[in-house]
Amino acid sequence: SPSLTAYAGINQGSRSPSAVELGCADPDNPCKLPNAMAGDPPLRQVVTTTLEAGLRGTRGSTSWNVGVFRADNRDDILFVADNSAGFGYFRNFGKTRRQGLEAGVSTTVAGATVGANLTLLDATFRSAELLGGAGNSSNDEAEAGLPGVDGRIEVRPGNRIPLIPRHLL
Repeated sequence: SPSLTAYAGINQGSRSPSAVELGCADPDNPCKLPNAMAGDPPLRQVVTTTLEAGLRGTRGSTSWNVGVFRADNRDDILFVADNSAGFGYFRNFGKTRRQGLEAGVSTTVAGATVGANLTLLDATFRSAELLGGAGNSSNDEAEAGLPGVDGRIEVRPGNRIPLIPRHLL
């Protein structure tokens, strides 16, 4: 109807690794960023399948939307630390998922449009992996009460992806 729209969609897309990811993808030659862009092993394209559905509506000068989404990545690219302090490299990582809820509202007040959007985001690893965790406070040695200078980080399906916020406003 003119004041209410329902939508649903599915799509699949991919992205090629960026120049910085390709230039720093050799575990035998880790780098600090930025780097000199040396020739390194190729990385596979990240393939993402996204499902989404929601509602959009208007009433007078006010518009609103609410929706849910799920994006599953295959061959995601992850920057992993190397044993050399401050060095690391990019590599493909099995599967990751970003899913959540989006809601927004906007209206016109005295000729100006004002609004807000909120996203509740759950970003998780979907594959198991064992990563180097030297100097990381969440590695297995640190959790065992040791200094944590060495150690590994065990990634389990369902673990949160660090540094991706749960709430965006």
